[in-house]
Amino acid sequence: MYTNHSSPLALENQDKFCTALFTLMAQKPFERVTVTELCREAGFERMTFYRHFSDKTDIIAYYLDRQMMLLMASLPSTSTTEHNLYALFQWVYNERRNLSILMENHMTTLLAKSLAHSFFAVMTTNLPPEMVPLRPTPYSADDPYVVNGVIGLFCGLLTCWRDNDFRESPKVLTHCMIAILGLESLLPADS
Repeated sequence: MYTNHSSPLALENQDKFCTALFTLMAQKPFERVTVTELCREAGFERMTFYRHFSDKTDIIAYYLDRQMMLLMASLPSTSTTEHNLYALFQWVYNERRNLSILMENHMTTLLAKSLAHSFFAVMTTNLPPEMVPLRPTPYSADDPYVVNGVIGLFCGLLTCWRDNDFRESPKVLTHCMIAILGLESLLPADS
């Protein structure tokens, strides 16, 4: 597991490792990227790598966790389910290059596991209590079957969207997921 540093310098270093890994993964498969190459690309010694990460997979976990943290911090102080889901699909669109690289490297399971930890948190961030749609029923963030079902749906939509060259807008994907989950009643009348 990566070391969860909070200092700006440590975060900057970890971000450089992320950039280096995605740069190298665009050139060759994840399995063929070595820690030595990664350190050279990021401009660090191996010791710095191991100060932050135990292995290359930790970089992916860090990247996804950090992205979700930044996404939640960017949501307005009072939000809606639609806005939060739209922000998530907008994040996917903005990060489509990196997410496509992960998927091409057969890392969709890692992506799904990472999202499972944060998806419901993103979906319920800054909602008024009466607007928290994914708890307790029919969707529960504590039920592993529900979590995996919702994440599976999200990753399925992401895969289809990628296969379609991200032609549809994040808003279209937002409304598609809301419709599939049966959450249309949570949308304002003018959506």
